[in-house]
Formats: sequence, C-alpha cells, structure tokens
Amino acid sequence: MFRLMIFSFCIALMGCNAPTKRYRGQPSSTVSIDGSTFDVRIKDLHAEAIRTNPEYAPRFGPIRARARAAIEHVSGCDVADLDGDQAYINATLDCGDGPPPVLLAPLHYRCHSYDPFHLGSEDWNDLELDCAPIRS
Repeated sequence: MFRLMIFSFCIALMGCNAPTKRYRGQPSSTVSIDGSTFDVRIKDLHAEAIRTNPEYAPRFGPIRARARAAIEHVSGCDVADLDGDQAYINATLDCGDGPPPVLLAPLHYRCHSYDPFHLGSEDWNDLELDCAPIRS
C-alpha cells in the first residue's frame, strides 16, 4: 500500500510542469524574472507559461506581470490577452504581420526588472527587463 502511494505521488509530480495538449512537442524556454521561473512554450499566436519555482502564497498581480514579460521576451510579440493563475498562464499573442519565429532549441534566460514594484503603481503591464542568456 505504501509503495502504491509513493508511486502515485511521483506520477502526480511528473505532470507539474508538463505542457498542455496544445503545446505538446513544442520546445520550451526557461525564463527567470525577479525570483519567478517560467517554462514558456509558443505555438502559432498562442503561448503558455508554467511557473516552475516554489513561492509562498504568490499574488497573481506580480506573477501575471512576470509571466507577460517572459512570454513577450521569448516570443518577440506583444501579449494581447492573458489569463490563468499563479502557476499556469495562457496568452494570445499580437505579432503584427505574422506569427512569432519558431523556437528550434530550448533557451534559458535570467532576467531582472528595473522596477519590480513600479513605485506603488497598480499597472503591472509594463515591466522593463534586462535579460541575459545563461549557459546550461
């Protein structure tokens, strides 16, 4: 019985950052922004960001801004619509003249925002980043 419980727990954990059906087979880029780490996958004019790091009781406002910034950084497009929760974020992209470039290999970035608290602003949509690729 104990072995069955451990096995079930391990199987459940394996799905924590697995892509949804729409993004299965798409490469992911890992982006870390101000303590939040996301696996970002792009397909056509849609994207998903799965937060993979542990954070104690994060509010969706800052997570939403960081996910938006991560998706825009990876896709090179603006985010037209964003929904989800603190762990899984789904976005619709606005790429202007066409779809974003196809990612051929996973990329890893570490980013820092210039002003993570926006000096008390309630506008979480404009997060300026300084990103650098990291070597695996």
